[in-house]
Amino acid sequence: MGRVEEAVEEDNKVLHRNLKDLTVIIRLVVAYSLLDRQEEALAASDELLRLNSQFTIASVNKSWPYKHKEDRDLNMTAQRKAGLPETK
Repeated sequence: MGRVEEAVEEDNKVLHRNLKDLTVIIRLVVAYSLLDRQEEALAASDELLRLNSQFTIASVNKSWPYKHKEDRDLNMTAQRKAGLPETK
């Protein structure tokens, strides 16, 4: 999980420059979830939904390309674990 931890550090740097970067917040939700940092994953999910109340797992996974189905499934599972809604 070392690369995920590195991604969290980098994403937090980006987020400090732009607090409303939804892509970064989504990546943090997934990373925190994968690292079993559930409290932080839930906080990031809350912030994401505060900024975009229409966000759904289905919408982001339609717009983000995945080369491998396993990557998409891992991402979706992490988003679910963090409490993001599947659909509206």
